[in-house]
Amino acid sequence: MNIYKTLLLIFIGNLYSGYNVIGQKLYTVIKNTSINRDKKSCLYYLHSVVICNDTIFKVSKNIYAVGEGKDKRYREYRFVNSKGNNISRQDYNIIDFSFTNGFMPVARPGGVGVIDTTLTEVVSCRYNGAAIEGGLITIETGGGAGLDYQPPRNEYQLYGENPFHSHTNYMNRKLEWLIPNYYDSMPPYKPGRIWLTVRNNKYGFLDTTGKEAIAPMLQDTDNEDNYMWQYLRRVQFNNKYGFIDDRTGKIIIPFDYEATVASNYPFTWLKKGGKWGCVAQNGQVRIPFRYDAVSYFDKDTIAIVSADGHYGFINGRGRLLTPIMYDYVWPFSDGMAVVKTGDLFSYVNSRGKPLIPVEYDSATPFVKGLATVRKNGIIVRINHNGEWVSWRLGTNWQLGIFAIMLLAAGYFLFYTNRKKQVLS
Repeated sequence: MNIYKTLLLIFIGNLYSGYNVIGQKLYTVIKNTSINRDKKSCLYYLHSVVICNDTIFKVSKNIYAVGEGKDKRYREYRFVNSKGNNISRQDYNIIDFSFTNGFMPVARPGGVGVIDTTLTEVVSCRYNGAAIEGGLITIETGGGAGLDYQPPRNEYQLYGENPFHSHTNYMNRKLEWLIPNYYDSMPPYKPGRIWLTVRNNKYGFLDTTGKEAIAPMLQDTDNEDNYMWQYLRRVQFNNKYGFIDDRTGKIIIPFDYEATVASNYPFTWLKKGGKWGCVAQNGQVRIPFRYDAVSYFDKDTIAIVSADGHYGFINGRGRLLTPIMYDYVWPFSDGMAVVKTGDLFSYVNSRGKPLIPVEYDSATPFVKGLATVRKNGIIVRINHNGEWVSWRLGTNWQLGIFAIMLLAAGYFLFYTNRKKQVLS
């Protein structure tokens, strides 16, 4: 009977094979391994061996965590191998439920630490927190050698009020403290991004595996992301700008440029030799370096360019949409742009065609198909075809009419009084 009961339990447990009940949710925990659960007695079987009475999940190829305790959130775990044999050196509360880069944060009453795949406590459990991220071990603590570094005053001035956590330090895979052994400070990690490092007021980067991609030698790293070029980050070296891949730290655009413009396209404006040109992310020059001033590329990849004191429009392929002949131009709005020649204003469309050749004394951008213009003191609302939608007299006209009315009233009063005198 006991044999049949055991076989029945194993059969029923196989229906739940690969799952584990934590709270009210089901989680896949083990693949290609038979884990059976007796629902009545809350016993788990691994190859028919009873190993725990609460929770089990896989943390690495041949290591399983077995949880015991009434408190499901803070239960303690021991470790067993694939045969169900106990291999624990210490019971822990597990923070991350798998090994990352060969390490896993754990906790016990003394604090938080880290173990490796041999279950050795490589970072003692005496800190406030631990995480494995970006190829490094992040340790949070309120004290300890090398962990209370305070950035020098000039770093405060660069970044504001100490954004670097003075009670956070980092370890590499050799379990060496990065601060102050290699760097003065490091800001918190941003998932999927490279690490920023600071040494002697110079900046560098680590890639997402924790390997140094650029030694601390840069003057500026665009910390506020004002000049991002899609996934490329602007950095400065020897007073010249270039771009690095913000995901790997690889230098993509060399340090050859005097200024840059942020862009959401795979091309942007760069300044070299006092002139602006457009360069693609592969380094190809799309528009030669010949312009004195440029604007951002808009949603239609159209930009304003200036040369010899005149302005025009160009697209991202390098084709001029208008001659560079206007005294000033404004960005496109609602498919039209205001251009100025001398003291008069007119409009061109996104192909550079002057759809409204009439020149006005003033003009505003189009919004929802309408714009306001002024001609000879008359204020008019026009559509894209230049047709009048509404109009009103301007202030000068109104003042003129009011003055005429005053004169007429005065003349009438004067004439009436003069007539009365004659009659008397």
